[in-house]
Amino acid sequence: MVDNYFPTFNRNVNRVRKANGEELGKEGQPIFAAAYGNELWVALAEKAYAKAHHGYVIIAGGSCGPTMRDLCGAPAYTYIFEEGNYPENLWENIIEGEA
Repeated sequence: MVDNYFPTFNRNVNRVRKANGEELGKEGQPIFAAAYGNELWVALAEKAYAKAHHGYVIIAGGSCGPTMRDLCGAPAYTYIFEEGNYPENLWENIIEGEA
């Protein structure tokens, strides 16, 4: 069961800024995930996922790999691409994931 209360920026949370000083959001906007336009499914899906993991703080700013694993059951891998340092068999691993 998911309630209809979503964390949004308000007078108490308006001091949150990016490292460069840029404002993160305006009053009434969602603090975490937000869809383009008037879609509500993004906030609902995130709220359900946060509830399953006992809070937004645990999932905020994390890697999407564990989330994909939780949602689809398939393993998730993270590759860090640096110039000249590419994972071996990357394309084969991607194709293997389709099976």
